[in-house]
Amino acid sequence: MASDQVTIDELLDVQQDVSQEILKLTSNYKKDSAERKSQAGYHKFKAKTLNAKCSIIQGNDETIRKTGELPKNHEYFTFFNDIKKPLIKTLKA
Repeated sequence: MASDQVTIDELLDVQQDVSQEILKLTSNYKKDSAERKSQAGYHKFKAKTLNAKCSIIQGNDETIRKTGELPKNHEYFTFFNDIKKPLIKTLKA
């Protein structure tokens, strides 16, 4: 059983790392100048990068939830909802 817990811990670490990358990407997107945003391929590159990060987060989230090892009140579930807010806001912009 200990190896399962390590796996969950590793997934939680990856979720934290990838979420920080997403937050950095969304923050930098907001700061980028209009000139930069108007460059060919800019939005496509940002969208591709965000989609890749989101796929990682989503896949890991499904794995974490399927294991059932975390209690429903574990801080991860609040964290997961918190990471979605700025991402959705950026995608709508």
